[in-house]
Amino acid sequence: MALELRGVGVTIGRARLIQDVGLALKPGLLTVILGANGAGKSTTLGVLAGDLRATSGEALLDGQPLATLSPRQLAMRRAVVLQHAPMNFSLCVHEVVALSRPPGAGPEASCDEIEERALRDLGLIPLAGRDYSTLSGGERQRVQIARALAQLWHNAAPDTPGYMLMDEPTAHLDLKQQIVALEVAQRFAEAGGAALCILHDIGLAREFADEVILMKGGRIAAQGAADGLLTASVIADIYDIPDQRARRFAVL
Repeated sequence: MALELRGVGVTIGRARLIQDVGLALKPGLLTVILGANGAGKSTTLGVLAGDLRATSGEALLDGQPLATLSPRQLAMRRAVVLQHAPMNFSLCVHEVVALSRPPGAGPEASCDEIEERALRDLGLIPLAGRDYSTLSGGERQRVQIARALAQLWHNAAPDTPGYMLMDEPTAHLDLKQQIVALEVAQRFAEAGGAALCILHDIGLAREFADEVILMKGGRIAAQGAADGLLTASVIADIYDIPDQRARRFAVL
């Protein structure tokens, strides 16, 4: 079982955003994508989520093309946390997380328990009654992670792994909350799901990732375990920085 891309390309107008991208998110693993701005990371996540149609290649879930799945079917298997999640209506934090419930789900106690668990895991119980619009950017990001987590838990089924896809989930978080968010993703993977995080922090990738994918110029430049991949020469190439700077961030 896997959520995967095979030879995927995305072209919009004259802009080729990604080309010949192949990867597979496997249950039990936390995968991190690293790369400079404009490398194609968010486009890749968008295709994996089924929110962006590939112009070449295939996007598959357990061998089935994502394009053949309905929005409801996708929502049952994958949850997405974007860099920005604007809301134009007023809801409290618990109500935002409750948006994770499947269509037609009533106010069952089991639903409340799932959402409370997600809030607790992200340290959001004290904010559960707060108006979402009054929260800081970091607090909102944590709420969105809790909502995605609850969505996958609501739809959990035996032998049917869920996929958590997060685009820069730590961007607005302090160090403690960055660790909390990635520990949540790590535990989700350890419980049998698969998690993908786009990050800019090489240290966090080294600490949490089971697999690292490096992107450059819309292509996958390298992938593998962080300890063997994040060398000074590779970091210098991916980010186009001097070798002496890259050595400060390198594993080896």
